[in-house]
Amino acid sequence: MKAQAKLNQVAALMIGVMLAAPLLASVPTSGLGEVQELINAGRANDALRKIDTLLAKNPDDAQLRFQKGVLLVDQRRTAEAITVFERMSRDFPTLPEPMNNLAVLYAEQGQIEKARAALESAVRSRPSYNTAYENLSSLNIRLASRAYARALQIDDSSGAPKLSMLKSLNGSRQDSAPVVVA
Repeated sequence: MKAQAKLNQVAALMIGVMLAAPLLASVPTSGLGEVQELINAGRANDALRKIDTLLAKNPDDAQLRFQKGVLLVDQRRTAEAITVFERMSRDFPTLPEPMNNLAVLYAEQGQIEKARAALESAVRSRPSYNTAYENLSSLNIRLASRAYARALQIDDSSGAPKLSMLKSLNGSRQDSAPVVVA
């Protein structure tokens, strides 16, 4: 069950990259086409090397840095991806996409408060960025579901009406709300 949830999160992250591309398009880049060709050819390591070469010439290229983070996630190099997205969040505070992806990685590691803070920063930086709102909602649903489950476990019947209502609301959905990523 947890493995499937992680796969869903990674798949959603990859879908999110496609959604994020138009938002990052306003940031100039060079060489991204060649990087994409390498990725399409299944040569992710070569694509990472190409990105590093291009970034050595232009370290402020947001699209290349974002693509590097995504490739690192794809290769399950989470710590490195977190570093990339954290730096991007500091260097490009108006771009919500790196913050959103950072939140997903934090959530996968169980760092829920850091995930929530990153998502809140993402929606502050661009109030129209729906993906971050969806992820924040999913995260809050997940937290609420956990809190309801705990309340049900410690039910001493003093709060029976409230807890019976929670039981009907909670049903079998404990921890089932996935964090959507992009």
